[in-house]
Amino acid sequence: MKKRVLFVGDEEIFRIALRIALKRKKIDLVAEADRSLKNLIPAFDVNDFYNLLIIDISMPEMSGIDVLEYLTQEKKDIPVIAITDHMHHDLRFFCSGIRSIRIIQKPFDQNELIGEVLKLLD
Repeated sequence: MKKRVLFVGDEEIFRIALRIALKRKKIDLVAEADRSLKNLIPAFDVNDFYNLLIIDISMPEMSGIDVLEYLTQEKKDIPVIAITDHMHHDLRFFCSGIRSIRIIQKPFDQNELIGEVLKLLD
């Protein structure tokens, strides 16, 4: 079965590059521009639809922290890669409620991200 990854982030060029890189690994990337959490909730409510979530913590329309908080409160068991400009207290707190999480700080090498994706999907 083909793996599906949901990426939530506001940088279009990054979404395109990640989609191409993952396609080479036979992984489908569903990329969402920054949207409100209420628009993303249906994506998390479909059982086993996504195998991994990649989320940019800093977005103009909503915070990645909001998504991590929702996942923790609703006990959604999905592996997460959180991409951040800097580590801060809120991020550490909300990450503690997620079983499988990796935090990658910007700037990073795309191969590092792909490597983490492959580890979490394995």
